[in-house]
Amino acid sequence: MGDRAQARVKGRGSEVWLYTHWGGSSLDRLVQGALRKNLRWGDVGYLTRIIFDVMSKGDQGNETGFGIEGGQSLKHGDVFHVVTVDVDNQRVTMTFHSQPPNYPKDGWTFMEYCKFDFDAAEKVDGD
Repeated sequence: MGDRAQARVKGRGSEVWLYTHWGGSSLDRLVQGALRKNLRWGDVGYLTRIIFDVMSKGDQGNETGFGIEGGQSLKHGDVFHVVTVDVDNQRVTMTFHSQPPNYPKDGWTFMEYCKFDFDAAEKVDGD
């Protein structure tokens, strides 16, 4: 099996897709950790590298587990969800097979995303 997801980083007319085979359920928090560094928010190339560094930390040099693709609409068919980082508009949005009810449908600004409490948003009433 796997826990597949992708981060889609777009800006200046380009898109880079970062794939994780095993880290899909934590990808939202990993991207949040990368943005919390508050580095290169306006530079699609550097920000993409920062996000990938956080995603792949401790797993460099292996043949499988992560991938990088460039181009439009390269979403894998078997991913858990996609986190889109829009550098030009400084927004993060997510696409899920089933959207969590407490996540904003129109996404977050980078600053809002950095402050978002995923644990609180995922709690179901009565938990």
